[in-house]
This record gives sequence, C-alpha cells and structure tokens, in this order.
Amino acid sequence: MKSFLLCLIPLLFWGYFSKANDTTVVSAHTRVNMVWNEGYEELVNFPAAGKKYRKMLMHFSLGCASSGCSDWDYTVRIDAKKASKTGDTVLYELGRLITPYGGYMARSQQGFSNKWSITHTYDVTDFAPILNGDVPIRVFYDGWSSGFSATVWFELIEGQPVREVLGIENVYRVSDAYKTADEFERLSLPERTVKLADGTKDARFKVLVTGHGFDNSNNCAEFCERNYQLKVNNQNVAKVKMWRDDCGSNPIWPQAGTWVFNRANWCPGDKVGVFDHELKPFLKFDTDNTIDLNIEKYTWSGTQAPSYILSAQLVSYGDISAKNDAAMESIITPNQKSNVRFNTTCTNARIAIRNNGSNVLKKVKIEYGVQGTGQTSVYVWYGNLNFGEVAEVELPSSNWGTWTGVDNVFWVKLSEPNSETDEYSKDNSMAVNFKLAPVLDNTLNFFIRSNNKFSENSLEIIHLNTGEKVLSVAKMANEVYDIPLNYPPGCYRLLIKDSNGDGFYWPFNGAAGRGYVQLRKDGNPIRSFNPDFGNEFIYDFTLNYTLGQTASPFASLVLSESGQTLSTGDNLFFGIMEVGKPLTKSLKLENKGLATLKLIESSILDDKRFKFSKKLPATLAAGESFEVDIVFSSGKEKDARAKLVFQSNDALMNSFELDLSALTKLTEISVDLPQQILLYPNPTQDRVRVTVPQASEKGSIEVYDLMGKKVEATILTFDAQNYEIDLSALPSGVYIIKWQNKWQSANSKVIKNKL
Repeated sequence: MKSFLLCLIPLLFWGYFSKANDTTVVSAHTRVNMVWNEGYEELVNFPAAGKKYRKMLMHFSLGCASSGCSDWDYTVRIDAKKASKTGDTVLYELGRLITPYGGYMARSQQGFSNKWSITHTYDVTDFAPILNGDVPIRVFYDGWSSGFSATVWFELIEGQPVREVLGIENVYRVSDAYKTADEFERLSLPERTVKLADGTKDARFKVLVTGHGFDNSNNCAEFCERNYQLKVNNQNVAKVKMWRDDCGSNPIWPQAGTWVFNRANWCPGDKVGVFDHELKPFLKFDTDNTIDLNIEKYTWSGTQAPSYILSAQLVSYGDISAKNDAAMESIITPNQKSNVRFNTTCTNARIAIRNNGSNVLKKVKIEYGVQGTGQTSVYVWYGNLNFGEVAEVELPSSNWGTWTGVDNVFWVKLSEPNSETDEYSKDNSMAVNFKLAPVLDNTLNFFIRSNNKFSENSLEIIHLNTGEKVLSVAKMANEVYDIPLNYPPGCYRLLIKDSNGDGFYWPFNGAAGRGYVQLRKDGNPIRSFNPDFGNEFIYDFTLNYTLGQTASPFASLVLSESGQTLSTGDNLFFGIMEVGKPLTKSLKLENKGLATLKLIESSILDDKRFKFSKKLPATLAAGESFEVDIVFSSGKEKDARAKLVFQSNDALMNSFELDLSALTKLTEISVDLPQQILLYPNPTQDRVRVTVPQASEKGSIEVYDLMGKKVEATILTFDAQNYEIDLSALPSGVYIIKWQNKWQSANSKVIKNKL
C-alpha cells in the first residue's frame, strides 16, 4: 500500500467538466514584475465561508518581467496569510516553483523570446478553511536579479467535497541552513504535538521540501539524494527520497544553464511536487498526537552550508463522501496546453485517474475519442488504487476516425467504478484541444548522428498502431544513420534516448561534441531538430495519411462462436455437465482491421475450471484468424461463472469481455412440493412457460441471476399452475426461477440464449 503520493501529475482543464455557473474565478496577481528578493502581495476577495467546493485550483502563469527574463533559477513561494486564534499572522504555503534559466528568453534564442510563459496548476482544496473572505496572497521571489512576472488566479468548483476539510494547521515552516544534523533536528524539525479538529475522521500530512546549496564536500543539499523520515505517535509512517530524477525531461527545454542535472525535489522551470501522507492508521482521535519529521543525517565540509526550504501541514477531514467514485485527474497527452514535452500524438493517449471513493478502485470503464468523429473507443482499466491515489493510464491505440472543423478536441469519460454506479459523476469527463501529428511520406528520410558519446544513446522507430519496433538500435555507433521512411501507412514514433541525460549537444559539456537529427528530402535538410534535448527526443508522425481527414489504419478484433459473432458482455453458456465429462466451446479470433492486432492480455477470471486449450498468439496480422477451445472440466457438483477478458489495440473496443457459465447439475429445491417446476422451452430466446403441477393456490414468481441478484422480468399469471415470463430484455445467461405461495415454494433454472 502506498503511504504517500507525490503530486506532480498535471491538473488541467477542470473547467471542461464543471458547469460554468458552478465555477468561481478569483484573480490575485496580474503580470506583477518580480525584480528583487521580496514578497509581492495582493489582497484577494474570496467568497465568504459556507460554500462547499469539490475542487479548488490555483494557477500560476510565469513569464518574463517587462525588463526581460533573469538568467538564474530562483525559488518562488506562493503563500496565503491568515490570522491565527491568538491574532498572529500565519503564512500557509500554497505552492512553490523554481524559475528556469531564462537567458534564451532574454536574448530571444533557441525559439524563445521575452513573451514566453508557462502555467502551473496546484490543487489547493486542502486550504479551503483559510481561502474565504479577504485573504492576502503573497508571491515571494527569492531572486537577486530581474526578473520574472507572476499572474495568479484561483478556480473554485462548487460541489460535494470528496471529504470535508475541517481544519489545516502548519506543523513546520523552515528555510534553514543544515549546519549539523543534531542542530537542524533540534532547532528546525523538533517533534511537534498537534491537535486534530473537532469531528475529525481522517487526516493527511503534506510535505513541500526542496534542497539548496552545493559548494561543499558532498554537493548537498541541491545535488545529493537524501531521505526524510516521518513518524506519527512514534510509529514509522514513511521514508521518502527528496529527489527529482527527471530534470532532463523538463517541459522547458533547452535552458541556458545546467537544467539537465537532477536535484533535491526540484527542476529549473518546474513546479515543486507535494508529498501527501494519509495518517488514519497512525492517529489517536481522542487525544493529542505527535509528529516527528527528520532528514537523513549526514556530515559535510566546505564553504557553503546545505539548506532546506520546507513547509508541512496537518489537514483534518470528515468522512469520505462516497464508496465508489472515480475521477479524471488530467489528460496528459494529447493536450495542447499540457506541460509535457513532445505532446503531439496520433495514437496512445495518456490520462491520470484518481480514486475518490473509500472502496479500493479495482476497475473502471473508460470511453474516449475525438469530438465530431462519431467513434467511441472503450477500455476497461484494472488495477488497485486506494483512496486518494492516482494512476497514470495509457489508453490503447484507437481509431481516431475523421472529423471536420478547426478545433481538434480529445475527450475522455469514466464510468462504472468497480462495476457500480459512480456516486459523483460531475468530475468523470474531460476534454482538451490537441495538435495534429505532422504528415510525412515515403520520399523522406531521417538523417541522424550522435555526438562523441554515441554509446550513451539508443534509437528506435515504433509503429504505434501495432507496437512493432521497425528499427531498434540499443547503442548507437559512431556513424550516420540514414533512415528512409519506406514503411506502410500508419502512426509512428522516432524515439532517441540519452542515458547521461544531456542529449546530442549540451553547451556545458562541449568535449562531447555535437550531433544532429534532421528530416531530409532528396538529400537536402528540410527540418533540423534541437540536439540539446536532455533525456530523450520524441517525434510522432503519420505516414501517408492525415490524421482527422482520412481514417487511420487500425486493428479490429472480432470474436465468434459456431459462426455467430459475439459482442462484449455476451454470455457463453457451456451447458449442463455430467460429472467427469468436460464441456468445450470453440472460439475464433479474427483481425478484420488493416494493422497488426496486438493481444495485450487474454485471461479468464473468477473460476479456474475454465481454461484455454492452448496458448494464444501475441499478435494477429491483418486478416489473420486463430481458433482456440475453452474447456470447462471439474468433478465438483458446483455451478460455474467466470469472465473472459481480452485487451488489445483494437481501435474501437480495446477491452472485450465475455461471461462464461456452466451447470454441473440442474438442481431444484422443493419444499412440500415433490415435483419440480416445469419450464418450456428451455433454453429459450425470449418467453418461457412455467407450470407448477401440484400448486394448491396461485403464487408469485421472481427471477434471479446466478450471483443471487434479482432481475426485472415481465410475468403473466394465468392460474395457480400456469405462468409465463418474458426474458427477452435480459442478457443471455442462466437464471433462477423462484415460485412460491403461502404454503409451497420451488426453484428451477432456465437458460436464456441470445436473440
């Protein structure tokens, strides 16, 4: 079980699924120039206390100051000021970011200019108790040169809170030098005694920390990996590494500085992630609690002391408001405004989902597509998400279809968490604009050469519709790679990785030389890509078709049994088994699409007595088919029910499910009734006649599925012994017919086949 969550996944476009009249936008700062080491404060008028908010977001747009951008990476903290019960002013840190090395912006180089900007979004819902009425919002710029600009605004979305925030308390707020371990622990991070708000049912501890300074014997705290240890009531809660290992994949690239170096929980130009710890198992709800946060001990020598900037709050909550509640967190890609590099795509989308329900989220249905195509792809996600946890989901390649219009809009909708009704559906949908992937043709070629550190680099071209690597070089050689694009039509990705994180060229490592990535036609460069790409370079493109104007090549999985095409959700009934004699169903898998079908998963769940007769293939070429038997075998006299799941790169139905069922004995339960219920016809496709030969008076009839759940069916009563049931509206499967009157009762089973 995860004990914490680092909140770095982009929070984007909440407004797409919140109604306009449910959302209040509150402005704080508007292009305020940050030119010196000081706080820039604005008095912000929030709505009065009393309203309930589902989500509270803070947006921070960072740009260049009117005098231009600074060359340096400075810390920016956004605080809310609120008076405490004793009248003292308390600063609550809402978020933090580090400015980029802004030299390229200042000098209009590498595609940047002083008009550059980036927007970071922070979830500040936990600060609801203080974000009401008049609140001073301070942006503190820890810089010694001009400069950058700050635009800050809040988006407040009304609705039922996931769990009501009853209170928030600062536990630590430090910006101190780490002279010695003992002194830092004693003066900066001593054990604290805290009180929970009245009525608290749960609590969270939030930690926002960055390490700075490096001119010493071990490059601490900026360039050394260290952990912090959290204890509550002397119980170990978490041990967390304060480190970012992905700075070379920075959304702002390249930068005129050491932007590719990994650091102590920050990267130049990016926001700082919060570590969230759920505390319920460790708390005492009837008395005070102790919290102790310590940084891993170390010694150092040199001219510059390590330092840490750390804010930590205790948040008290009421009960979780729902049991089954899945929510869209973000569309990572495709997304025109996402802070994710290389965000133009023509295939697999990536989204983030959150579990807002008290039940562990194990399954959710995901529908998605492009607006205006009429095409909806379906994917069923399986996993194990505890409350509050976020999962990144890659949606299998879909048929993007064709559409018209200027705007390209990708949409996603969640439903049926754990196969139940979502108890709060307003945050289940999201839609974003995206950029089309460029269109290339067979007359072009890539012309690629690494720098002198060629063994650090790998090179791949992937057919994204199928997952096939049409070119794969694990370690590049000291040579030019001239790659003609003589591949079939489809969606492709050029992927170059650098294990040292400094790309094909980095000004601070001139000895490594300079490589290049070019797109050529007839031997002449028509486009050159920036070699200062850090960890990786990604270029998605379509070959010989235009996304959105012509339908893309895609795979299509079709299943059939005895010549009859099956639909997802159908029931495959094996029959009534005599003990010791296996039952078999033959299943045919066909790829009726134009691209190779990739079977990502094929499994039978819930009942191990159903098994495949042989191993299924990993792929099916266009037009290829495969037949396999599913065998049910058991000597146990117990009815069976299972689920067959296929997950593939099918364009429209990524997840395909079949219900499997079999009877080991057609049982009847009779009380004071020696004869069974007679059912005719059985099996049936719609109506079944029910006869109860020895019924003494009229009775009632109910219909149940094999899981014991009552289902709706139309029932006609003729007399005490004769009835008729209309099963035409029910899915195919096995159902239990229960008849009873005041004195007698009996059960029997009927098989409902597909119409």
